[in-house]
Formats: sequence, structure tokens, C-alpha cells
Amino acid sequence: MEQQQNYGISPAFRENLTPQQQEFVMQTVRKTNINDVLDITSFCSEQEGAVNGFNSTMLDGQTAASLGEAGDLITSCMTKIKGFDVEECKPGLFGFGSKMIKKGSNKFNRLRARYQTVDAQLEELVQAITAKEMDVQQVANQMDQMIESNRKEREYMKLMIVAGMQILEEKRQELEALKADPTADPVQVKQFSANIDRFDRRLYNLALTKELSDTLGPKMLDIKTSAQNTQDALVTVRTVTIKTWKSQLSMIFAAEVVKKGVELTNQITDFNNQLALKVSESVKDLSIEAAKAQERGVIDMDVLRQINQNALETAAQTEKIALEAKKKREADRAELAQMSKAREEATRRIA
Repeated sequence: MEQQQNYGISPAFRENLTPQQQEFVMQTVRKTNINDVLDITSFCSEQEGAVNGFNSTMLDGQTAASLGEAGDLITSCMTKIKGFDVEECKPGLFGFGSKMIKKGSNKFNRLRARYQTVDAQLEELVQAITAKEMDVQQVANQMDQMIESNRKEREYMKLMIVAGMQILEEKRQELEALKADPTADPVQVKQFSANIDRFDRRLYNLALTKELSDTLGPKMLDIKTSAQNTQDALVTVRTVTIKTWKSQLSMIFAAEVVKKGVELTNQITDFNNQLALKVSESVKDLSIEAAKAQERGVIDMDVLRQINQNALETAAQTEKIALEAKKKREADRAELAQMSKAREEATRRIA
């Protein structure tokens, strides 16, 4: 409750304002006219709008940009490395023949081409990581600027809230004096009270905005820290991890070159089994689908039943809507008559 009464501003802050801050508060109090709607609606509006600019979408966007294209390249490289298997480097099953068997160098050439593809991907990854390091550093610098801007805005809003609190205190005292004055115009007193309430709501919303702004600073600092950590990780990947990958791939390349291939007869047998099974499954599926197609009618009974049901439901719903609309019009006419009668009675009482 205390926080609501103070709009999030502690008494200690109000009591320890610097002379410059006190002068700012007094100038704001003097130039603010709560009887002017524009003064109420524009009270600290520019600064509040600037704070709302630091929204969660932008913050999440900054975080998601920490990898970007480099993340895609890492995924691509990992896919290639994970799939770096000599079995994939063997000639296709349909390519067996006397010429393929005699030329064992084809296996070596295909393996070498695959290694060169991965190596080119790694070089591209190094370039992307280097560029991404600069992007992440820029994010950290931007967070520094946003943190400082956020600090200034929160300070400004706190002073505006203090000024608003003082305005409310003064205007409420004036309101009490007007209420005690028997010569005061009741309409003006009521309007003045409404303006005070409106300004109070404006100040309350400004306090909520300040509370939101207070939560943004730590988030910005978290993003800055994450950006710095990400930059360190990217440097490690570029200078250490990629070199390790190249060494490991070179070892795989050398080992696979000298490894004996799987026996050609086993490959042919495996392919023959797969081909026979595939033909059998294809013939089976075709026969079943053809039989089903021949036995179907021009249109399914389920569809005809649904069409008939839709027609019945449409007629019933249309009739129901018409009846309900008629009842509602009758009720509305009765209610309008009551409203007119009540308004006339109220007018007569006021007169």
C-alpha cells in the first residue's frame, strides 16, 4: 500500500534531491496545469514512449542474432562431418561392372572430393565466425548505450513522478478549500475533482512504466554479458576447435584411403535382396489400391449423409435465428420505452 501511495518513489529519494533536481521539480510543478487536458495526457509522454521502445521483441532479437549465419554453417558442417563415411564414398550400386571393379582409384578420388568439400565448408565457417565476432561486439556496445540511456530515463521519470506527487498534494488541498466554500460553483468543483483523478491515473501509469524500466536494465546487462561470452566462445571455435576438426578429418581421410572395401559380392547380394523386396511390395500395393478403386461408388454414402444432415441443420438454425431475432426486437422496444421514461423522470426531478 505504501508503494502505491508513493507511486514507487521512496520518501528518502524525495528528501535528498539535489538543488538541480529540486529546481527541475519546481519548474515542472509551475508549468503543469491539470485543468488543461493536453498537460495531463502529455505529462512525461515523450520519455515514457522512449522507455517502451526497449521492448522484449528487440531484446530477444539481439540474443537470437548472436549466432545467425554462423550457426547455420556449424549445423551444415556438423552434418557433413557426421556423414563422413567411406560407405558413402563407394560407387553406387547401379554402377558395378568390369570397368568399375578394375579402377580402384575411383574410391580414392570420391573420398578426396568429399574431404575437399568439408574443408571448403570449414574455411567458409572461419570467415563467418570472424564476421560474427564483430557483430556480437557491436551488440555489446549497443547494450552499453542502452543501459546508460535507460538509467537517464529512469532518473527523469522519478523526478517527474515527484513533481506529479507535489502537484496532486497542492491540488487536493485546493479542492478541499473549494468544497468548504459555499459560494463555489458545484460544476467547477466537480470538474476540478475529475481533473485531479485523471492526473492521478496518469501518474499511476507513469509509475508502472518506471517499474517496467527498472526491470530492463538487468536484462540489458544480461544480454551484454551473453554477447561477451558468445564472442569468447566464437574466438575459441575459430582459433582452436576448427583446427582440431581439420586434424581429425585429415586422419579420417588417411585411414579410409588404406581401409579395405566391403566385398563386392556382398553389395550385389544386398542390392538384389532389396530390389526383389521392393518389386514385391510395389506389386502388392498396386493390386490392393486397384481393387479398392474398382469397388467404390461414384460418391460415398457417408458424404451423402453429411450433405443431407447439413441441409437439415441449416434449415433449423435459420428458423431458430429468426425467432430469436423477433424476441430480441420486442424486448429492445420495451427497454427503449423504459429508458425514455426514466430519462424524462430524471429531467423533471432535476428541473
